[in-house]
Amino acid sequence: MREKVKDSGEWWVFINHKGKRRSKKIGDKRTANKVARRIRERLAAGDLGMIRDRCPAIATYGQKWLDSPLRGQAESTLVKYKEAFELNIKPHFGSKRLDEIKKRHVKDFVGELKGKELSTSRSQVILFVLSGMFENAIEDELISVNLCQKMRRYCGNDTRKEINPLTPNEVQETLDNATGLKFATYTA
Repeated sequence: MREKVKDSGEWWVFINHKGKRRSKKIGDKRTANKVARRIRERLAAGDLGMIRDRCPAIATYGQKWLDSPLRGQAESTLVKYKEAFELNIKPHFGSKRLDEIKKRHVKDFVGELKGKELSTSRSQVILFVLSGMFENAIEDELISVNLCQKMRRYCGNDTRKEINPLTPNEVQETLDNATGLKFATYTA
């Protein structure tokens, strides 16, 4: 809270909420203090203006998000997203409401993905799907923060398996074993 114009006697309360700055002219300094105190109390109590009953579970919201006609992905991409949701996100977060999930839950989830020894790119796709859901929930005014921001770094480096090619002796042995085999060829 402050005087918008110094020494004007007009006191304003400023609030930054959901990425938007709002201001309201209150009047005198005493009234502005009371309003600011009430706002601080509401914020401390967790009343951020979100209707908790309106927040759906991840399982419900994720399915709605994936089925949305506004999605513009190719069918093959959408298949990957649905697979990531069904196999990873839904089992882990399914029953939790969007507004119940905390940053530590997402960190634990990424750790669980690493424990499954998925490739980095696969883990990132899964995280991208979860992040997309959170972004959409922000647009729908269900939550105010995307909890997946800065989480890609925890996906780690790609864990590619080392290729173990055949030795020259193994190549020769394979060719010797294949000698004399008849192969059928088909023509269309």
